[in-house]
Amino acid sequence: MNGFESLQKVKDDMMRPMYEKRRHLGCQLCGNTFHGHYQKTGYQSDKVPKHEDVFYPDCPTCGVAFTVRPANEAVAIYEHEQEKKRKNKAAAEKRKATRERKIKEYWDRVRHVRANPHDATPEELHSFNFVQALLCMPYYGGYDKREKPCWEKGLNGQYEVKFNYVDQGTSRSGKTHYTRQWFDITNTDTGETWEAKR
Repeated sequence: MNGFESLQKVKDDMMRPMYEKRRHLGCQLCGNTFHGHYQKTGYQSDKVPKHEDVFYPDCPTCGVAFTVRPANEAVAIYEHEQEKKRKNKAAAEKRKATRERKIKEYWDRVRHVRANPHDATPEELHSFNFVQALLCMPYYGGYDKREKPCWEKGLNGQYEVKFNYVDQGTSRSGKTHYTRQWFDITNTDTGETWEAKR
């Protein structure tokens, strides 16, 4: 036995208790806990901290070792991630409910103003999108082919509304089309006129 083999035998004898000890381990990916032994070989990502030739075993559920840690540490990380997911899901559901509520309130208001033009506020009549919704104008469609709303049947209260569309050409590449759209709105009671710009 040469010198290298002797040193290797000494090292193996020193490391044997670490490999033979049965340990309580866990997976931070799936939350599963199990009993196992450290391994002599593995990937760099599977290495036990502060040891060169000691690697975590594969998780029996996931089949990977890079997410394996001591059981208490792995379970704590798993529960933290699950709690974060639960909070994110709850926040997303709340945002969705808020968005749906606001959309419903918006269109309820549009339908109300269509039927009661005198209830329109100055802020609403200065909003291009709101006036467009009042006139049932589709965002991507012909103005003359839209549904004819009550606002064009003489039931628009004291307001006269005129739609304006100017084609400003295309970009040099021809991929971008430039237009200008706005509404001219006149209060026939006061004579006040303004533009609702996009």
